[in-house]
Amino acid sequence: MIKYWLAKNFMLGKRDTATFPPAEALNFKALEHPLATDSYYFYGMSPQGFVWVARLAARSGNQSELWFALRMPNHKKWILEGIFPSEPGKWPAANGLSFERKGAGWLIRFEGSFPSPQGGSDAVRFEADFEPSSPIFDFSQLRDKEQIARALASMPWNNAQFEKLKSLKTSHIEQAGNYTCRLELSGESHKWQAHGARDHSTGHRDWDAWTAHSWFTGFDTKGRGFNLSLVQFSDLPVLRAGYCAASSASVGPWISGPSQPIRQAFGDLLLQTGPKQEPLSLRFETLDRFTFQMGKHYQIEEGWGHLHLGNQSFLGILERGARKNHSNS
Repeated sequence: MIKYWLAKNFMLGKRDTATFPPAEALNFKALEHPLATDSYYFYGMSPQGFVWVARLAARSGNQSELWFALRMPNHKKWILEGIFPSEPGKWPAANGLSFERKGAGWLIRFEGSFPSPQGGSDAVRFEADFEPSSPIFDFSQLRDKEQIARALASMPWNNAQFEKLKSLKTSHIEQAGNYTCRLELSGESHKWQAHGARDHSTGHRDWDAWTAHSWFTGFDTKGRGFNLSLVQFSDLPVLRAGYCAASSASVGPWISGPSQPIRQAFGDLLLQTGPKQEPLSLRFETLDRFTFQMGKHYQIEEGWGHLHLGNQSFLGILERGARKNHSNS
């Protein structure tokens, strides 16, 4: 009981403390600490079957983790990933991929090549204009403080464990939005509308200290949707975060949900945003996935598919990660 009280009132503090900074700082730059990261992520999906994800995360040594993956309606799928030198400038950029602030939105660009099925490579040029359809969802304001305090109180308190808890000292925001996408590939031009979200995280990130995680998120074109995040660190309790955004004026954190990262590709579970609220049923179905390798031992499956929450249905991302000696299925 004493550890719980200390965790809730001193370790977590108030919602506006520096432990979980509430504001988004656009400061993509070289980082000094070997575990520091400044990560920007975007995804877009269309009912016609276009799916893409893009991520740039600044790391130490002026390097950036890069993802750019695309799936076409005819089931063609390309994945580019790796660590590349960060390009100088105000906005995230590396190896042909760049994100640029554009008013209240963003411009995502990629210019490079994909491996060709016939050998060689195909030149590709991609652009997506992101226009927000929701306010910024700040995890510092949308967290189940009771669950986190219970989790912290359940673990041994020593210097080694507190060092691992530095991974909590991050800021994380998400925002729903709609995209206008343009693609030139193999001499063909495509243009489509999509919707999805973006996120921005800063803090410490040690992929080799993660055991497993799941991150499910889905939105409609009006910015209504949800997020459910579960992270299991080495020798630390599972931490839960996420929210339900029924509208821009009605957003609340989950106060009950799964106790472990979700491994299966489809299934059902219950979520609740308040003690007086009826639990909502979440039914999910993964259609396909991109796979990324993170660090030496961690693998992320960036799945996508259908998410049915209560009486609403969304297209969304169903991300799962695990150490390579753990199954994601």
